[in-house]
Amino acid sequence: MLLSFTSFLLLFYFISEIIFCSWLFNLGQKMVYTIVVVRLLLGVAIGVGTVLAMNFSVFKLESFGILFILVGANIMLYVPVMKEKKWSEVQYTFDEPS
Repeated sequence: MLLSFTSFLLLFYFISEIIFCSWLFNLGQKMVYTIVVVRLLLGVAIGVGTVLAMNFSVFKLESFGILFILVGANIMLYVPVMKEKKWSEVQYTFDEPS
């Protein structure tokens, strides 16, 4: 039951990551494409890894642990970008003349 629930969550993460990256590509604004491509590739790796772990793996629990580590790595890659964007927006608002 736990592995089925974990599989569902990882597949949901895969689908949401693909939708998010395609949404970012369609914005047409300035962005860091390397981070979007890395997130897209990690999302695909998590989706494919989940399907393989569900069907072919002898070590299912360990495989899902590795997939959760990939999710964490993906989040750790994106947090500095968001902090930098937030900081530049804060600096921009303070630099404007009143």
